[in-house]
This record gives sequence, structure tokens and C-alpha cells, in this order.
Amino acid sequence: MQTKSKRISENRILAICPGTREIGIAVFEDMDLLYYGTKDLGRFRQGNTPHSLAREAARRVEDVIHKYGPQSLVLKQLRPLQCLNSRLVQMTGQIKATGEQRKLLLHEREAITARACLCPYERPTRRRTTIRLAHLYPELSRYVSNVTLWQRHYYAPMFDAIAVGYLFEQEAARKRDRSAVLASDKFTPSN
Repeated sequence: MQTKSKRISENRILAICPGTREIGIAVFEDMDLLYYGTKDLGRFRQGNTPHSLAREAARRVEDVIHKYGPQSLVLKQLRPLQCLNSRLVQMTGQIKATGEQRKLLLHEREAITARACLCPYERPTRRRTTIRLAHLYPELSRYVSNVTLWQRHYYAPMFDAIAVGYLFEQEAARKRDRSAVLASDKFTPSN
């Protein structure tokens, strides 16, 4: 889990990969990775209900929103089979409600699309995506090399959140570039 500066920007996004045990969180600003981490939801505590886990996830997300002040919330879209898990659906709903209460723009992106974007010339597996992200953001390399299988599974939601956030930031950068080109074409005097 790393942090960088906290200056306010219009292009700051919070990317989340919801899960029933852990949630992956990443904060981006103009393709810079400001914060990343895996938040454990306390699955070993006695008496955890789906409601209490969802509230805990929302509280963790609320803390990150308060600290970094993002303008957009990007969630990893649930696969059809995951939609059958009532805990996960409830968790995602609670996170969306938190984003709506804070007036964040909500977006959803598929993890497989993010992986395909990061690994365009090879099969987009989780492992290859993780390695590619470590090349893009060297601070992530400690989560890639010399890690146990347990650690790989534990940090998987974090890497999914980073991948989904990276995809969204790439799309937003393209839109900003197009807008800038269109704006410069409109105001350029023509002969």
C-alpha cells in the first residue's frame, strides 16, 4: 500500500474491485497511480453478516474517498456467475450507494477488457496483466516477484482494481486529447 501527494484534481478516480473477503482499491490521477491496496474486510470475526461486511467495505471506501477526493468511481463489473452471489451483489450495491451519496460519477468496466487492453499481443491472463502493470508502475514489482501463491491470490483484487482504473484513465485521456484537438480546430483561424 503506497501513497503520494494529496493535491486536488479534476481527473482523480477511485477504482475498486469488490469482493466478499477483500476489496482491491486504486486511486489514479492522469495515469499516475497515487494509492493502491487490498483491504481485508474482517472475514474471520465472529458474527459477520453480509450486511456488516457490506458496511465495512463502504466504510473503507468512504475513508479513501475522504482522503483522496476523487471525482469518479470505477467498479470492476461483476461477471454473470458472480451476480448469483448475494453477498457480492450486496457489497457492490453498498459501494455504489456510497459513491452516489458522495456525488461521484459511477462507471463499471470489465476486468477482461482491462486485461486485453494491457496485454494486446498475448493471451490476457491475470498473471500477464500483473507483470505488465509492474512494468508500467515499478512500485508494484514487489507484489509480482518472489511471492507465494497465497500472496498472489490476496493481491489479485488490488491488481484488478489497478487494471480497471488504468483502462478508465486511458479512455479518459483519449477523450481529453480529442476534446483538446477539437477545441484547437474550432478556434484556429482558417484561411
